[in-house]
Amino acid sequence: MTQYKEDTVIRTVLEIINENGLEGIGEAVSILINEAMKVESSSALNARPWERTEDRAG
Repeated sequence: MTQYKEDTVIRTVLEIINENGLEGIGEAVSILINEAMKVESSSALNARPWERTEDRAG
Protein backbone atom coordinates (compact mmCIF):
# COMPACT_ATOMS: atom_id res chain seq x y z
CA MET A 1 0.00 0.00 0.00
CA THR A 2 1.40 3.34 -0.94
CA GLN A 3 1.75 6.27 1.42
CA TYR A 4 -0.86 8.18 -0.62
CA LYS A 5 -3.42 5.39 -0.15
CA GLU A 6 -2.72 5.16 3.59
CA ASP A 7 -3.15 8.91 3.98
CA THR A 8 -6.44 8.81 2.07
CA VAL A 9 -7.85 5.98 4.19
CA ILE A 10 -6.83 7.61 7.45
CA ARG A 11 -8.19 10.96 6.31
CA THR A 12 -11.50 9.33 5.34
CA VAL A 13 -11.78 7.57 8.69
CA LEU A 14 -11.02 10.76 10.60
CA GLU A 15 -13.57 12.73 8.57
CA ILE A 16 -16.26 10.14 9.33
CA ILE A 17 -15.51 10.29 13.05
CA ASN A 18 -15.35 14.11 13.06
CA GLU A 19 -18.66 14.43 11.22
CA ASN A 20 -20.56 11.69 13.06
CA GLY A 21 -18.86 11.36 16.43
CA LEU A 22 -19.31 7.99 18.11
CA GLU A 23 -22.09 7.17 15.65
CA GLY A 24 -19.42 6.94 12.93
CA ILE A 25 -17.11 4.54 14.76
CA GLY A 26 -18.70 1.46 13.18
CA GLU A 27 -18.22 2.73 9.65
CA ALA A 28 -14.68 3.90 10.44
CA VAL A 29 -13.70 0.52 11.88
CA SER A 30 -15.25 -1.23 8.88
CA ILE A 31 -13.11 0.83 6.50
CA LEU A 32 -9.95 0.09 8.50
CA ILE A 33 -10.70 -3.64 8.63
CA ASN A 34 -11.35 -3.75 4.87
CA GLU A 35 -8.02 -2.05 4.19
CA ALA A 36 -6.25 -4.46 6.56
CA MET A 37 -7.81 -7.42 4.72
CA LYS A 38 -6.61 -6.03 1.37
CA VAL A 39 -3.06 -5.76 2.70
CA GLU A 40 -3.20 -9.26 4.20
CA SER A 41 -4.58 -10.71 0.97
CA SER A 42 -1.85 -9.11 -1.12
CA SER A 43 0.76 -10.43 1.28
CA ALA A 44 -0.62 -13.98 1.18
CA LEU A 45 -0.89 -13.99 -2.62
CA ASN A 46 2.51 -12.35 -3.17
CA ALA A 47 0.82 -9.93 -5.58
CA ARG A 48 -1.57 -7.02 -5.58
CA PRO A 49 -5.18 -7.71 -6.64
CA TRP A 50 -4.61 -6.56 -10.24
CA GLU A 51 -1.17 -8.15 -10.66
CA ARG A 52 -0.61 -11.41 -12.51
CA THR A 53 2.91 -12.57 -11.77
CA GLU A 54 4.79 -15.86 -11.71
CA ASP A 55 5.07 -15.52 -7.92
CA ARG A 56 1.32 -15.05 -7.37
CA ALA A 57 0.08 -17.75 -5.01
CA GLY A 58 -3.59 -17.72 -6.02
